[in-house]
Amino acid sequence: MNELDKIIERSINQEHQSTLDTSNSQDKVTVNKVFVIIAVFILGIVIWATQATIDITVSTRGEVLLDSDVEKVQHLEGGILEELYISPGDLVYKGQKIATLTSQDRVSELQSTRYEISQLQVEKLKYQALIHDTQPDFSHYANYPALVETQTLSWTEENNRNRSNDELFLHDIQHKKGLIESMNRRVASSKQQLAVINQQLKIKDQLYKEEMASHIDVLNMKVQHLNMLREIENLNEGILNEEFQLTRLQKQLSDNQKNRRTDYYAKLTEVNNNLKIKQTQLPSVTDKVERLLVFSPVDGKVDKINFNYQSAVIPPGDSIADITPLNNEMHAEVKIPRKDVGFIEKGQEVKLKFDTYNFAKYGILSGNIESISRSSYEEKEQEYYIAKIKITENYLTRNQIQYYIAPYMEFTADIKTGSRKVIDYALKPIMTALDESFDER
Repeated sequence: MNELDKIIERSINQEHQSTLDTSNSQDKVTVNKVFVIIAVFILGIVIWATQATIDITVSTRGEVLLDSDVEKVQHLEGGILEELYISPGDLVYKGQKIATLTSQDRVSELQSTRYEISQLQVEKLKYQALIHDTQPDFSHYANYPALVETQTLSWTEENNRNRSNDELFLHDIQHKKGLIESMNRRVASSKQQLAVINQQLKIKDQLYKEEMASHIDVLNMKVQHLNMLREIENLNEGILNEEFQLTRLQKQLSDNQKNRRTDYYAKLTEVNNNLKIKQTQLPSVTDKVERLLVFSPVDGKVDKINFNYQSAVIPPGDSIADITPLNNEMHAEVKIPRKDVGFIEKGQEVKLKFDTYNFAKYGILSGNIESISRSSYEEKEQEYYIAKIKITENYLTRNQIQYYIAPYMEFTADIKTGSRKVIDYALKPIMTALDESFDER
């Protein structure tokens, strides 16, 4: 090989070496760039993990309810539908008459009760008049002429009988008083005669002493004196006896009147007791008849009529019509498991995903926890609390079209109970493992 060939070979080797060096240098730069990019990416992920947060939620099931339930216009006793004043879709106001029922038994019972009350009240007036010996005033019961006539006749007969009995006693009493007065006059006259006889006896006795009259004349005057004394004593005894008879007659009259009044008071008490019983029953009987007129319990819209033909027999407790209250707001209720209730509190945000509307297409409805029940209930061996949710809107919007929420729609509720950084989730297994490792013996 000549010199020229050596030079050329050396040049080629140098060029090749230079190319290899350049290639190695470029590879090192590329690797460094990749490491830098990976480091920046990891750093970015770490920074994002320390700043980004994830919501902590409790998912549960629930449904939409109305604040006020649909009013079912029920009737306690039932009856026969006489007339219906409403149709489905009508707007009604509270207290508006919507139907009339008929029940002859209840009307007859009310009329009978009212008549019995009036009868007892009239009878009460009769006994009060007999007690106070006055004439009863039945003018307030002119609507019951037969009843008034019967009680007036009864009072008249009773009053006449009482007056007749009293007059018999009064006649005997008056006779006794007259007899006593006559006997008192006879006693007074006898006493005057006795005084005259005493004077005559003194004169006869004086004449006998002067021997101008016989002893027989004196004895005759003494006999007259004794006879007059005996007559006065007999009259006094007769007066005492007649006064005793008078007192007994007066007492008999008083006792008879007292016994009569006692009997009337007893009958009056019985009448008052029966009257109280009937008056206590009257509101119930009246209410039964008044309930034959059926009124709307609320302002609302007639949703359904269950009996829409006359003479329909409505069973007790059945609904005549269903009325949806006006301005009836909706709310949501969810069942919260007992294990999660400690994380739920009033005011927390809730996202509702309706089964009817796919939330991926129609979106979600937002709300807030308004209240939580104080006690739980058991369902399928699980204990739940009820949370009431106030919803912000009653519709979902998609493509500027509103899709309204209806009562009793079911949904899944995501209740936000807090938030946590992403890095906490990433480090949780590590921290848990460290805590548990240090607890080992």
